Amino acid sequence: MRFITGLLFTFICLLPAGSMAQNKVTLSGKVIDQHGTPIAQATIAVENTTSGTYTDDRGKYSLQVAPGKHTFVVSFLGYQTVKQSLDIRQDKKQNFTLQESAVALNSVEVYGKTQTQKVKEGAFAVNALDIKPIVNSLNNLNDLVNRTTGIKVREEGGV
Repeated sequence: MRFITGLLFTFICLLPAGSMAQNKVTLSGKVIDQHGTPIAQATIAVENTTSGTYTDDRGKYSLQVAPGKHTFVVSFLGYQTVKQSLDIRQDKKQNFTLQESAVALNSVEVYGKTQTQKVKEGAFAVNALDIKPIVNSLNNLNDLVNRTTGIKVREEGGV
């Protein structure tokens, strides 16, 4: 009898927690640009929380939140971020329109060295030739070796 009473007491205590956990509403809708084109992979986040989602390929989203007043932040690269406060008490559809943002990006400069340059600049005495530009102009190996500094090929007989 005591076991059943304890079990009943535990069930009654956990009942409100279970009903509160299920108390969520759904905010859904579409994110489009000023021309009405859906924006795929736009971010919809609830400000000051970790809740958020992304739009699908058609610009549609669905986000479950607790009922109440929330500020939603909608953003995507190349568009101005939109913040909108909504008081949500039940499931709601809300579309967001993002305006294009003219953001100028700085140029990107990439520096690198070819394998031939790396070998030339190494800490040992080596002379490397990049043969790609001269491969079609040379008829034999002697001409290539003659272009190397410090090496002279003797083309006539003798030692």
